[in-house]
Amino acid sequence: MFHNRYVHPGNMIVAVSGDFDRDNLLMKLENAFSDWPIGETGPTTFPAPKYTPQPGVYMIDKPGVNQGRVSIGHRSVVRGSPDEFALQIMNGILGGAGFRSRLFARVRSDEGLAYNTGSRFHQGVYYPEDFICWFQSKNNSCAYAAKIVLDEIRRLREEPVSEKDVQDAIAYFVESFPQRFPNKMAILETYVDDEYTGRDPNYWQTYLDNLRKVTPEDVRRVARKYVHPDQLVILAVGDADAIFKGGYDKAPDLTFAAFGPVKRLPPRDPDTLKRR
Repeated sequence: MFHNRYVHPGNMIVAVSGDFDRDNLLMKLENAFSDWPIGETGPTTFPAPKYTPQPGVYMIDKPGVNQGRVSIGHRSVVRGSPDEFALQIMNGILGGAGFRSRLFARVRSDEGLAYNTGSRFHQGVYYPEDFICWFQSKNNSCAYAAKIVLDEIRRLREEPVSEKDVQDAIAYFVESFPQRFPNKMAILETYVDDEYTGRDPNYWQTYLDNLRKVTPEDVRRVARKYVHPDQLVILAVGDADAIFKGGYDKAPDLTFAAFGPVKRLPPRDPDTLKRR
């Protein structure tokens, strides 16, 4: 039943990359698959998650771990938004452009609180996915680092970004663009995925030009429209007692309670994902 409905030529994409005669190859493919009947038509949409994340502060306890992993974020948007490229540059400025991003500069370079920090604003194909900022830091400095991240999120909404901020983020994505297509297989996979998900065939041909059109005003506008501090979920995983009490020397009185009531969550079973 499942096989007949989903595994048949009507649901299949065959992609070929290499040195070949196009007409001859098409004829061979037609001959190879001509006897395979088209099955039932399966659904073309996917159900969106029914769960709505509740804003708040959450902890998952892993006693004895000397560092905490912290994620801060909320739902994002669906791919294809007219603000797609402005959102990409906005996220680049915040934490998605490596060494050039604000989170990297403040959390790692200025404060030395983490080796790795960043953000993503993932625009989902079928439903909104996530806007996430993250870092990993020593237990006693997690609260201080979280405050910096929250400050930078609010700053993105409340203060104009500079032309240099925008151009630095654009340069990062322009310079890293070839890494999306390092070999023929990567090119093939990208275009197969785009065909399957219905992306504009000219998307990558116009990608860099669309990035270069983004202005500081665009970034400020989308930050105010799509970034919502009141909807943030703050999740810390590690030694909950040590993370909660803080005690970092630059902010000795700052604890996770400063961000709101803390709810402790039991860890999930790695096999079943059920709460223990």
